[in-house]
Amino acid sequence: MTEDVVTDNTEGGHKMRVSNSRILLVSDQHKCLGYENILRRNNFRHIQACSDGISALQKMEHETPDVLIMDANMDDMDGFELASNVREIERAEHRFTYIVLISDELHNKIEYTWQANVDAIIPREAVTFRLVPQVMSGERLAGLTNQLLHENLDLNQKCGYLEAGQLLDPLTGLGNRRQAMKGMDDTIRQIEARGGAIALLLVKLMEVNDLIQEYGQAVVDELIVGVGDKIRRLVRPLDIVTYFDRGTFAIVMRHDSLDHCKKASYERIHDGLTLKSYQTRAGYLQPEIHIGICGAGAETGPPKTGCLVANAMSNLTEDTSGLKVTVLDPF
Repeated sequence: MTEDVVTDNTEGGHKMRVSNSRILLVSDQHKCLGYENILRRNNFRHIQACSDGISALQKMEHETPDVLIMDANMDDMDGFELASNVREIERAEHRFTYIVLISDELHNKIEYTWQANVDAIIPREAVTFRLVPQVMSGERLAGLTNQLLHENLDLNQKCGYLEAGQLLDPLTGLGNRRQAMKGMDDTIRQIEARGGAIALLLVKLMEVNDLIQEYGQAVVDELIVGVGDKIRRLVRPLDIVTYFDRGTFAIVMRHDSLDHCKKASYERIHDGLTLKSYQTRAGYLQPEIHIGICGAGAETGPPKTGCLVANAMSNLTEDTSGLKVTVLDPF
């Protein structure tokens, strides 16, 4: 919404305010003409009129007004229903319209309904002196609100772009969950083309909440970083190591065959993590660590990332030894 100031040369060269806000009137032709005359005398220029709610909604599909002025009672729908439909359009288009309802009487239905969908109510007998200041307030509010909505939409889009390109976890310096999912997708494509198998290892620090309560978040963060560093030293250079979820790491491995997806293949990693104490500001800590593993070969269908994650996650809680492997059977 923008406003221009022009000079009225009729007498004294007084500067007059001219509004460029879009205003939509919804009422019968006679009332619309009366409202329009009042507004035009006060330098509102962009005014359109509709005789019923349906035509107003159709017009709003192409151009959303800044201010909507409507009667409480219309032939095809009442003002409450129209206001509700307008709010739905706003949510879809990320816009705001200031809605003014004109009514012959302020009955209970109006008093209850306007709070949700209508911004102002003007009794019909007060239209002459209340319509203009109400519309002026409405256009300012609509302008500011739409500016904020537009800026918020831009920020959300920019955050989405940044998030889409961000594959690192800031705490550990490892890849994040998105990187893990991308790594699984890439590995699955490789085994489809060249054969072999994929293994997903989920490494979980158990009872993270208890650790935080006992030692504090800063100490647990140090512990998580220490575990992540140890994982990187235990795995192969081409294995993908990520911080997958709160207290949980994900390792994506590619093997020559499913024969490698067995418990003995991962005991070195398990022992290297669980038999070690980790230095923190609270001293050396030796947390309980479980590893859940799911392996699959190209002949399984090919495997789905969601299925790999679900099975590996299930193995974290089902086995008390701290290391369990599931191999997906061929379909």
